[in-house]
Amino acid sequence: VLEGAAGAAARGPDVVVFDGSGAALPPVEAGRRVLVAGAHQDVAVAAGYLNAYRALLADLVIVTMAEEEAPHVELAAALRAVARPGVPVLRATLRPVPVESVAGERIAFFGTAPASQHARIAQWLAEGHEAEVTHVSGALADRARLREELAGVDAETFVIELKAAAVDVVAVEAERRGARVVLARNDVVPLAGEPD
Repeated sequence: VLEGAAGAAARGPDVVVFDGSGAALPPVEAGRRVLVAGAHQDVAVAAGYLNAYRALLADLVIVTMAEEEAPHVELAAALRAVARPGVPVLRATLRPVPVESVAGERIAFFGTAPASQHARIAQWLAEGHEAEVTHVSGALADRARLREELAGVDAETFVIELKAAAVDVVAVEAERRGARVVLARNDVVPLAGEPD
């Protein structure tokens, strides 16, 4: 990490982003810290243990996956209680956005979202991007399951989150079929009433 930090700083960028995890914080002095906590987690875990320390260090806290069925209100309140006074705690969802137009196309989406979110993703892509969604997969972390799913997929365009299996399984299959591949980013969409 330190070599990477030095290499990044040597390039003179305006911003360098370091990504920690639930188990580690980069050993680098940062100008700002953002804590991202998933509302799908148990509130006591997501706001307790070392996350309470991370919330205390944070300059911004974002509660993601704040879907209506998730305890996002409770998690935001718990994180607010341990964050420094005045630190914004925002709630948002993540939504896939194809980086190229897929309007009017039959698409299959490949990501890592749980099955409980697939209908929501399909609706988002159909309504917001005018695509006919024939399949939504959350199997990018399970190559065997992904290969099984691909056998039954009927789409002219494969929309993929960029993960290893998206390249070495989905893109390879798309090329074999002559299907178009479109990358998708995940946008952070604030809940109604939250700042953008």
